[in-house]
Amino acid sequence: MEVDMYNAWVGKKKMLGVCRGLQLFAALNDGKLYQDVDGHGNGNHTVTDMVTGLRHIVSSVHHQMVRNTHVKKGAVIIAIASESRDKKYMLNGLEQSHGRGFGDIEAMYYPDTLSLGVQFHPEFGPVTCANYYFELIDRHFPEEKADEEGKQGS
Repeated sequence: MEVDMYNAWVGKKKMLGVCRGLQLFAALNDGKLYQDVDGHGNGNHTVTDMVTGLRHIVSSVHHQMVRNTHVKKGAVIIAIASESRDKKYMLNGLEQSHGRGFGDIEAMYYPDTLSLGVQFHPEFGPVTCANYYFELIDRHFPEEKADEEGKQGS
């Protein structure tokens, strides 16, 4: 059902994805996933925004994630985990090493398909996580905010 909705709306409606939503966007835009993340850890952690360089505290509960070596279709990596950890992942039943030098992908934007996805959970807190989520929406879909402000002023 999600794939059918995506296909019906792609290019016509702006789409937001949280956690599994980002993973779905990646898969539907020719990206690849780590199928079983070992050692990512649940709870709060820090991400770094690739545009502003600012760090934000977000929450996370996922065990799958976008592979940083398989970003496709004009995707823009927006945020990565601030700590680069050497972890192991399962991919097609085989253990893979993430390696060092690049943090886990935490947010991506697909301009061709109007899809914005975050790996973290803004609804779980802390408030900085929700604030960052809404900042990303404002950044990538600015006319939405302008439309709302125009309606309030009339």
